[in-house]
Amino acid sequence: MLYSLYRKSNASSDYATNMREIASNEGIGYRSFKAIFDYLCKENLMRMRSNSDQADQFYYASITEAGIFAIEEVFRDENMETPYFPPYREMMM
Repeated sequence: MLYSLYRKSNASSDYATNMREIASNEGIGYRSFKAIFDYLCKENLMRMRSNSDQADQFYYASITEAGIFAIEEVFRDENMETPYFPPYREMMM
């Protein structure tokens, strides 16, 4: 989900979108989505951008600078594992 947000936002922390929609497009069910969403927010890789209680806006979020760094760190060395991702080479298999 983080990489999908990275691509959709064009690596911009100013862009916010509905993460439920991204999860749905990736085939991620609600229970898994909620766990991923909470984890990414807790790790400061993504932040909520809406204080609304409306269901269609509740999961609006944007990638943080730390999230952008975590994604781009994977591209530096395709054989290197990061704290959040396996090596890029393995992800592409």
